[in-house]
Amino acid sequence: ALARPGGVGIGPLWVQDLTPGAPAPPGAGTRDVNRPGIRAYSGAMDPNLHQYQVDVQWTGNRGTGTTGHRDYGREHLLRVDGLPDLPGTADPTFHGDPDRWNPEQLLLGALAQCHMLSYFHVAVKHSVAVTGYTDAATGTLRLNRDGSGEFTQVLLRPRIVLADESQRDLADTLHEKAHRLCFIARSVNFPVLNRPEAP
Repeated sequence: ALARPGGVGIGPLWVQDLTPGAPAPPGAGTRDVNRPGIRAYSGAMDPNLHQYQVDVQWTGNRGTGTTGHRDYGREHLLRVDGLPDLPGTADPTFHGDPDRWNPEQLLLGALAQCHMLSYFHVAVKHSVAVTGYTDAATGTLRLNRDGSGEFTQVLLRPRIVLADESQRDLADTLHEKAHRLCFIARSVNFPVLNRPEAP
């Protein structure tokens, strides 16, 4: 667990909310961190645990709030310190704006990104030089009668350009290794399939 008196873990550090009277982690030395409202503590913690933060701000109030399904916008902003705001919405089927990112696209993108980055790691370990990479990922979402829904499958279709085409067979086998390493694929409860395509 990440909980500890006075703070939570982020990588190899402890961070503490700087509200008056908030206790420091026992026995930890402090140092400033260039982020508002937190302080980091070096000290004992599992370096394999990492914490991430994304702030969400709804911007779709049209004056009456959520008084009806068609009375409010689904527009919102996703924010991370130091990065441009990411405009979010719902899928257009659910009254969203087609010019903004929706959660389903972001999940699909996270799986495709994670697989690509895991693949690069595995390629280096096997001396496979990748010089180009694209993916046309697709996902299937099932809606239920009670209004809930879930992804039933994601299909990744990576197209990889190699410096040495004679390594194509080896390169194709590395997708399974990358899949086993991918943090995001390991965190979902639906199949994430890989179907490499010719570049």
